[in-house]
Amino acid sequence: MMNFKLDHFLEEAPAGWHELIRDTHNRILKIDPEYQIFQIKEKFGGLRYYYDASRSHAIPEIDKIIKTAEVVASVVCQNCGELGASLTVNNGWYATLCEKHIAEWSKK
Repeated sequence: MMNFKLDHFLEEAPAGWHELIRDTHNRILKIDPEYQIFQIKEKFGGLRYYYDASRSHAIPEIDKIIKTAEVVASVVCQNCGELGASLTVNNGWYATLCEKHIAEWSKK
């Protein structure tokens, strides 16, 4: 099993969610210091956080932490971290954006 550092996954995730992802990671480490991340990404305008727990009893608590992060990401601009909303942009692409970035995406 590959054990990548968090920075590797931040490269693949939208910059506006980096702080949220770091906080989520740190909260999970307190429960399961040996958990492993498989993938963190944006999909359909939402945060996806895939992991493997080293302690099976920790899974429900980790899942709660991740679910909370997914809910928060649904109202945080994936570009800048400001308050935003999930919406459809550019011919069916989904994104979570603030007003400023909605305008920028609309021009693309």
